[in-house]
Amino acid sequence: MATAYEPTPLVSAVTAWSGVVLVVGAHIAALVFVTPETDLFVLAAGEATLLAVVVGVEVGLGRGSSRTVGVLAVAWIGLVGTTLLLGDDESLLFVACGLVGTVALVLYGIHRYELVTLGLVEVADERE
Repeated sequence: MATAYEPTPLVSAVTAWSGVVLVVGAHIAALVFVTPETDLFVLAAGEATLLAVVVGVEVGLGRGSSRTVGVLAVAWIGLVGTTLLLGDDESLLFVACGLVGTVALVLYGIHRYELVTLGLVEVADERE
């Protein structure tokens, strides 16, 4: 039973992933609504500002650890790096769709890993 000092697992998961969801959502929305004439480096600079604000809020509220900041930075670098690499050759909408699929696949992998780690999934023997 959770006490007043221990957050429930759902609350702690929402707290831990809210910054990442905000960064990913803002990046995908920016790719969908940005015009083709917009310089991608300007877009990246705007998102870097958002990342700095999110990290500041996470640290300011006492939720931010080096692990949280690291996850935010890796998510942002992966999204912006992929966009900058593919943005010149492909449609930004195509890039956004690819990123959504990749993020969904990574999140499913994390979800499955957590289920197996917690022992909530029975691992079947492949010889049967």
